[in-house]
Amino acid sequence: MQENREEVLMTAYAAGDEAALEPLFDGLAPRVLALFSYCVPESRQAEDLLEQTFMRLRRQRHTYRPGAPVRPFVFGIAASLCADRMAERRWTDTSRAQSVGDVFAALSGDDRLLIYLHRHEGLRISQIAAVLGVSEPVARAQVFRLYQQLRERLQPLLDGESS
Repeated sequence: MQENREEVLMTAYAAGDEAALEPLFDGLAPRVLALFSYCVPESRQAEDLLEQTFMRLRRQRHTYRPGAPVRPFVFGIAASLCADRMAERRWTDTSRAQSVGDVFAALSGDDRLLIYLHRHEGLRISQIAAVLGVSEPVARAQVFRLYQQLRERLQPLLDGESS
């Protein structure tokens, strides 16, 4: 029950127990770093974003609701930082995709974030909505739109394999 442990640690940290941060960081940092590594191409940027996430967590810990899932709370902070960074860097689809990697490389930072949260972290649509600060129907529509877009972009590659 990793989630229960995270909730206990985050509740303690939010209440002022500084010692709870280290095990909380140890458990969450690899997942948050993986998110950033998925969203930004340079490892140094991903590490900087990880550091910023935990600095913001320190400042925002008083807003955590005891007993609430911790990952959506922490990924909400991370998503905000990721969106800010991606706004600085434009992802463009300048040519026809030659590989699946090209299709994913051409995704916007927001779309990369959606895929990561849904596929890699296994967050439910309601949790993704909380991370992004949107309603559940909006999050559902964004995920649906993204998967539809991926199907359309990947289809020519699949058609090329069969010929």
